[in-house]
Amino acid sequence: MKLNRKFITGIGLAIPGIGLIATSMRFLKESFFRNSMSGPALYGIGILGGVLVLAGIVVALLGFKGINKNKQLIASGIKMDCEITGVLMDRSISVNGQHPHMVQCSWLNNRDGVTYHFSSEHIWYDPSRVITECSIQTLPVYYDPQDLSKYYVLLDALTTQKAQWEAQNVHL
Repeated sequence: MKLNRKFITGIGLAIPGIGLIATSMRFLKESFFRNSMSGPALYGIGILGGVLVLAGIVVALLGFKGINKNKQLIASGIKMDCEITGVLMDRSISVNGQHPHMVQCSWLNNRDGVTYHFSSEHIWYDPSRVITECSIQTLPVYYDPQDLSKYYVLLDALTTQKAQWEAQNVHL
């Protein structure tokens, strides 16, 4: 199963939250028997843990919703092969100094003469060289026939070609 960033972030929030709740409960129990005054601070830690757990659950559920939306588009959407028009680096996001890339595609609707543009999800490598070396010209895009703004650019072909290309170009 492919996990997306939202799901992983949600789990990353929930696990420390569970740890804070467990820690506060343990120390509350000990402070109660010692008649200590640290109870309010420990309640605050427990509440913070609860907030983190709830936030983590919400973010993880949003991640699952995104995964299911893409699966639903692949299962029931209409597939079209779109021409790759370029690769963009998204400089608005940075992790450890790295920026993700997005593959840009376009499709000309012959019925109304309108060109539609699609962007893939973020990928953490520059696919330009693989696209050029493997002569990949199109990618499948699945869309909702009722709403063309709901689409999913399937990058499986690009990922498979990348793995094969890297295997062929290993330098020892």
